[in-house]
Amino acid sequence: DPTSQAARERVRDAARQFAERVRRLDGRISETASEVQARMQQEISDVNSITDRIATLNREIRSARGAGAGDPGLEDERDRLLDDLSAYLSIEVTAREDGTVAVASSGYLLVDGDRARILEARGSAERGLSIVPVGEERPLEPSSGSLRALGDLGRSILPDVRQRLDGFVSAVVDTVNDIHRRGYGANGETGVDFFDASGRIAGRVRLSRAIEDSLDAIAAGATDASGDNEIALQLSGLSHSGVDSLGGRTLGEVFIGFTGWIGSQVRMAAEEAAAGEVLLARADAGRLDVSAVSIDEEMVRMVSQQEAYAAAARIVHVADSMIQEILRLI
Repeated sequence: DPTSQAARERVRDAARQFAERVRRLDGRISETASEVQARMQQEISDVNSITDRIATLNREIRSARGAGAGDPGLEDERDRLLDDLSAYLSIEVTAREDGTVAVASSGYLLVDGDRARILEARGSAERGLSIVPVGEERPLEPSSGSLRALGDLGRSILPDVRQRLDGFVSAVVDTVNDIHRRGYGANGETGVDFFDASGRIAGRVRLSRAIEDSLDAIAAGATDASGDNEIALQLSGLSHSGVDSLGGRTLGEVFIGFTGWIGSQVRMAAEEAAAGEVLLARADAGRLDVSAVSIDEEMVRMVSQQEAYAAAARIVHVADSMIQEILRLI
């Protein structure tokens, strides 16, 4: 009923809830991005501390061997640190004749004898962080470990989620406003936006001031004739009517595609988590067969996968919470 104030109130309330939930989801994305940034910065600091200690142990081990007496305790500590380091990023360890080890990752030497390279984080929470050795331009891109998982989350997954959400919101705002401007409100006015035209992204979507101020500004008819509900019918049909700006897809199809993509991210992360759980069990069993003074490269690789499992599990949690929020938009 285009003359019903109660019906107009329900429409406005539903639109407010839509805008609020979209903004909340956008805020969750920003919150997660900030968490990823803080975690990466902390882990890079941890890596720098570990590599510095390994370099110090290299020097002490070399000195002990030069004096004609090895020190298994020092070598044992270094092996444990290499184990810890591999949880953060993929590493390649090369033993030297003088008892020292070289540690490389992504083509960069992190430790060479008694020298350690310092890493730093570059970028932002919104664009994601990269790991770059001080004085270098090329990022260090580990193939595994928690820093790899966090980097993927911050630089790829979260920005893609936001881009897709913004695209959906933009389509909703533009399409609804285009139809609503052609209609007449109960106050006889036309050319009124339903959504604020400046809020075409998820973090800024809101109703227009005219709609917020007056229910009579909501257009129901294509004319100012009483009982005309043509515009209301067009708006209600958007869930199954193709939109030109979306290549003929409906808003419903775009929404389903978005939620389906989020779901695929959850499934892939869950599969990685399951695979990592198996590797975790293998790594724990493998530790029992490694001598106290050896560097078992297979164990190092498995520990890297163990941390990747933990990072994948975090992605599952974040993505799942996003899906629950998205489903409330329906």
